[in-house]
Amino acid sequence: YSAEVRRETGAERLAEGHTLDDQAETVLIALIRGGGIDALGGIEPTLGGEVQPLIDVRRSEVEAFCGALRLRPRRDPTNQDTRLLRNAVRLKVLPAIERSVGRDVRATLARTADTIRQDEHFLKRQAFEAAEQLVEEQPDGFGIDAVGLLTVPRPIAARVVRDLMYRLEAAPTQESIEAVLDLAAGRPGRRRDLAAGLVASRDSGYVSLSRTSPESRV
Repeated sequence: YSAEVRRETGAERLAEGHTLDDQAETVLIALIRGGGIDALGGIEPTLGGEVQPLIDVRRSEVEAFCGALRLRPRRDPTNQDTRLLRNAVRLKVLPAIERSVGRDVRATLARTADTIRQDEHFLKRQAFEAAEQLVEEQPDGFGIDAVGLLTVPRPIAARVVRDLMYRLEAAPTQESIEAVLDLAAGRPGRRRDLAAGLVASRDSGYVSLSRTSPESRV
């Protein structure tokens, strides 16, 4: 949607209205769904052509500002439907937590997201650098240096595998990532059918990851 709006208007950047409260909700939703560190980092203040100028501002402050200028923001009526997870978190879960602990936890969750994003950015760079050394493109996917994959820290190795799955337009699962790492650690000649139509196989030097059965490299 953002890219489409920028293309239609000729704009380089699109400013969105996410607030600190939205950030807190996003982090809590990631915890509920079991998201990884990238999900726990919440909403990026700047990502590609999108910027979030209000990400450190409370929703109540935005509403007060609009009221002072006699602005009437558009409100989505579905935002009151607590059958939707984000609405339930906003209207029920977060208020219940704050009543129970007797303190404002939204700013705390938002600060936590800031800290996690710093770690996420570092790990992302490490995984990118590792992939440049370990991965080669194949006609139907990618080949990963099996021994090399085992020499990097496991969290980085897992990220390398996950990113390749995304590049193959498949949603990575923890089970599929672990299966690829298991192939790298095992003997040649094995193969695993993974989620989302992916196939991984181990030959003498590589783990091949593709959407079709890879040719043996032995």
